Amino acid sequence: MKPPTPRGPQLRRSPLLVVTGIVLVITGALVSVGIYTNLSRSQEVIAIVAGVARGERIERADLATVRVGFDPLLTPVPAADINDVVGQFALSDLVPGTFLTPDAVGGRISPADGLAEIGLALTAGEYPDD
Repeated sequence: MKPPTPRGPQLRRSPLLVVTGIVLVITGALVSVGIYTNLSRSQEVIAIVAGVARGERIERADLATVRVGFDPLLTPVPAADINDVVGQFALSDLVPGTFLTPDAVGGRISPADGLAEIGLALTAGEYPDD
């Protein structure tokens, strides 16, 4: 008579661990898809191609449209608004190779031609009366 052959330990799978593993795999896949979708989104915006000094009128030749990745921290002017920007004035120097932002363009800047603004450091009591 032969001695019985030893059998390896029997593996028992807990249904709770199987379900937990499946949930973790699905969650990881959804997070990966969300990150990929957010990183692959792009938008068309206005870029500066020719320098425009503060106070100068913006011409169509100064602008171009480019497609860039979406970033919620950036607020460039959408390319669809390019016709609204043309003819407005630069509120700050516009440097070639940068994106146009909404606060960089506007109507005529102050002070008007022939006038100037200066800053004064006044202490309390030196302010003019209203």
